[in-house]
Amino acid sequence: MSTSETDARAILRRPAAVFVAWFPWFLAAYFVAQTLRRLVEAPNLNVDEADFMVPTQAFAWGYGAHPPLYAWLQMLLFETFGRSVLSFALLKNLLLFGAFYFIFRTALSVLGDRTRAVAVAMSTFLLPQILWEDQLAQSHSVAVVFATAATAFVLVRLMSRPTLTAYGLLGVVVAVGVLSKYNYLLFLLGLAGAALTVPSGRRALVDRRTLLVSLPIAVAAILPTALWSLSNLSIALSRTAKFMIDTETSRWNVMAVGLGDLALAVAGFSAICLAVYGAVAFFPYERFALFRAISARLVGGVGTGDRAGPGLT
Repeated sequence: MSTSETDARAILRRPAAVFVAWFPWFLAAYFVAQTLRRLVEAPNLNVDEADFMVPTQAFAWGYGAHPPLYAWLQMLLFETFGRSVLSFALLKNLLLFGAFYFIFRTALSVLGDRTRAVAVAMSTFLLPQILWEDQLAQSHSVAVVFATAATAFVLVRLMSRPTLTAYGLLGVVVAVGVLSKYNYLLFLLGLAGAALTVPSGRRALVDRRTLLVSLPIAVAAILPTALWSLSNLSIALSRTAKFMIDTETSRWNVMAVGLGDLALAVAGFSAICLAVYGAVAFFPYERFALFRAISARLVGGVGTGDRAGPGLT
């Protein structure tokens, strides 16, 4: 091993090991900092926050076109911290912390390596809609990001340990997802379809406990809001106008425009991820001693056997 590689390992060993071992605490510190940042900014509410001021004055099974879970959670924070910017900032950053934490725990369960699990969780910061938009102007979208991460974690745990408690938790997280945002159902279908492609997933989902435990819990939690939506259909569908198709345009033109918009949206969502992953995959790092040392340390240096750090594992 060259002197430069030895020096690089010595420099990187301690910081990398500490960051990986204490990752959940660093993550928590980041979202605490985001909460404080929101407090020191101008005290004005953004549009999404202002929308919650009136409807959250009283409990209801529905408040409009979106499911009510975020409003319910916001009401709980209002009861504790008052109708303030602090209440809005706390809820948003608690949900985002939970989402990143569940992503980390899911990756740790699947990969069995703490360093790689940290890399998976950190890669979520490459999504502008999560890193930037969710901090600035999102509410229900933040809740559904949390719900999807929690659902993936519960399902992965269920596939390895199909206990009655795990099936109960599956019903709970499905209810949380549907009551966060209705497009969660698209994620749920995709996740279930992916799980069914592997034997452990099929055993977990094609089980009577899915019908006898998970499904009743989810339905019981969702049903009151579903009934409210049916009774207030015009309110529940008040934002569907944006999905209307121009009937004066030919079907093929509509399809072409729709597919083009979809391609642009996918590119915008994933461009930074693809750029970073592309650089990692194709840049000839192996030609440089320093990068070889960094790669060896990050990939093989801190695994599941290293110190996990106290508390949040």
